[in-house]
Amino acid sequence: ALTVSLGGFLFGFDMGIISGVMNTAGPYFSLDDAQIGWVTSCPTFVAMFAMLISGKLSDAIGRKPILLMVAFLYAISAILSALALSYEMLYIARMIGGIAFGAALILAPTYIAEIAGAENRGKLVATQQLNIMLGFFAAFFSNYLFNKYTGEGAFFNDTNVWRWMLGVEALPALLYFVALFFVPKSPRWLFAQNRADEGRQILKQLHGEEAAEIESAAIEKSLNEEKNIERTSISELLKPALRFIMGLGLLIGVLQQATGINAIYFYATSIFKQTGIGTDAAFTQGVVLGLTSVIFTIIAMLTIDRIGRRPLMLIG
Repeated sequence: ALTVSLGGFLFGFDMGIISGVMNTAGPYFSLDDAQIGWVTSCPTFVAMFAMLISGKLSDAIGRKPILLMVAFLYAISAILSALALSYEMLYIARMIGGIAFGAALILAPTYIAEIAGAENRGKLVATQQLNIMLGFFAAFFSNYLFNKYTGEGAFFNDTNVWRWMLGVEALPALLYFVALFFVPKSPRWLFAQNRADEGRQILKQLHGEEAAEIESAAIEKSLNEEKNIERTSISELLKPALRFIMGLGLLIGVLQQATGINAIYFYATSIFKQTGIGTDAAFTQGVVLGLTSVIFTIIAMLTIDRIGRRPLMLIG
């Protein structure tokens, strides 16, 4: 679960690192505000489309091959971003990263849910969110270190430090790629492909003989129930009983993003600099921001089963 959720770490890292990058990459390419905004946001734009197709694609060829492709695309995106010779090359390289984390955000929790036992599924799936926050923290800390050792006559300077900031992501991406070879295929996917013996073998390795039998029976029952479900039209979702709940759920999801918290993450260094506290302090505040998010993600993970989802949402 920790290995697969490294995709979340890379998402957080990619999104956090850009807050420090544009401090020097913007002036280097003489970018205006709209161009800076596009370089920052284009990965999330592309991720929307990757999310729409990655689930179906993984049903056809498996979770693991798509996750390997995700790790490879992360590494390619980091390297091409670091080598960017123009504004166009920079945003195209970042869009490749957007494909990767759009797929990872869908597939990592899906895979983890499919290999986890019922008793620890919630906590293991939550490792994805923890890794996202750790990725943000690691990015802010990385930016802080690069800024600390940047200056006149130093190896890192205003013309090259942004390349190193972007390129360093290739290291965890390549680690993710290699580590994925050591995780098993999804047992549920194997059952769905009529490869039940392989699926049972993996469940035995993960949970032991007795628990594997229980999980196997649960998976087979679930798949049989899915086959018997009749297809319904979208109009079924608009019936009064479902309309309010679905609308409210979508509204909460939209409003969570509309609070602007992601903009604060993406532009943390610029925002703190504009308060007048100076560049060094701005990078330090980014680290504090990332650390705060990690701490409260851990608190949420430890209390969600005791306090419940709704109270934590209201507190948030």
